[in-house]
Amino acid sequence: MTLKRYEKILEDVWHSLTTSSPEVALKLLSTAALFALLWLLRKLVLQFIHRRSDARLLDSAHSVTAMLFYLILAFAVVRIWFDGFANFVTYLGLVAAALTIVCKELILNFVAMWVIAWRDLFSHGDRIQVGDYVGDVARKGPLFFTLVEVGNWVDADQSTGRTVRVPNSLVLTTPVANYSKGVGYIWNEISVVVNKDSDWERAQELLAVAVKDFYGEYGAPPSAEMHDDSEFVFYRKTTPKVYVRVADGGVKLNLRYLCRPKRRRDSENHIWTRILRDFKDNGLEIVY
Repeated sequence: MTLKRYEKILEDVWHSLTTSSPEVALKLLSTAALFALLWLLRKLVLQFIHRRSDARLLDSAHSVTAMLFYLILAFAVVRIWFDGFANFVTYLGLVAAALTIVCKELILNFVAMWVIAWRDLFSHGDRIQVGDYVGDVARKGPLFFTLVEVGNWVDADQSTGRTVRVPNSLVLTTPVANYSKGVGYIWNEISVVVNKDSDWERAQELLAVAVKDFYGEYGAPPSAEMHDDSEFVFYRKTTPKVYVRVADGGVKLNLRYLCRPKRRRDSENHIWTRILRDFKDNGLEIVY
């Protein structure tokens, strides 16, 4: 079909609208013009914020401007097509029922967007888990939020390189685990089993040295109490500790320490490297 053919079809449609119902044509034009004006205004606002703010504020601005865009557009369309709100109330029940049936998921996603913003469930850059999805929040939107996926086929807490778009409505029915909120640290544990004839007390000392060496390179958490009143998180003691118990084949040592959520794999690599070297130098046999 040629370009002239397309033009002829558009002309026929426009002629049909204007001749049969000029009022409908005017309302269509008004709606299209309003949509274009609001869309352009939102783009200009986002560009202004992008030049003067950081990524976290820009991410929030995307969500807020999207909400305002849809709200203003909805009220304006009602005003155009129903001559104000008097006639609109008459159709409200039917429209609401139809939308609930046909667009239930869209409505839930939109409502969940307000819940995410109101309860501040997560922010740009936070590492979260929602259901089976784990990742770093890259963007929040009116229907979906985007995660840079972590884990899956990749061993330990590192990125797979994929992005996952998760429906907002999932936060209404699934627990949301946030690794980054609170005090900004998580507890991690490394377990080592040494032979029953080995010097387990020496092994305990070497584990403490290994985590201290990690803190020396990557930075240690505060040694005093840590708390976040907004998230009701409180750690009375933040110093690493090695727990000892008897296990099959020997003595099991559990090293418990604080680390940044995104440093978990680095910490394990650093500490295990130090453990293997120090245990070998001290004649300590690890039970595999």
